[in-house]
Amino acid sequence: MIRRDMPEVLAIEKAGFEFPWSEDEFVRCLRQRNCIGMVAETDEQIVGFMIYELHKNRLHVLNFAVHPAFRRRGIGRQMIEKLISKLSSQRRNRIMLEVRE
Repeated sequence: MIRRDMPEVLAIEKAGFEFPWSEDEFVRCLRQRNCIGMVAETDEQIVGFMIYELHKNRLHVLNFAVHPAFRRRGIGRQMIEKLISKLSSQRRNRIMLEVRE
């Protein structure tokens, strides 16, 4: 995820959540050394994103969404699979997911 991705990421965030993160919240999180953003693209269009933190023995998913028009196509599953592949390559052994109500 890079700065120019932010308008599309914010649109997905607003479409997916009743109380979406603001741009400032995204930027503040991504400026942290251990925070990483990932986007999913279809035909050069951003259709999903994930924000996660790296910790000593785990990855902590803070925010994760797929645009409603692109759900049920396996995009979220592919993003999770990519995250799982990072577990072994980075010697981490679990993933935590933060859920909003």
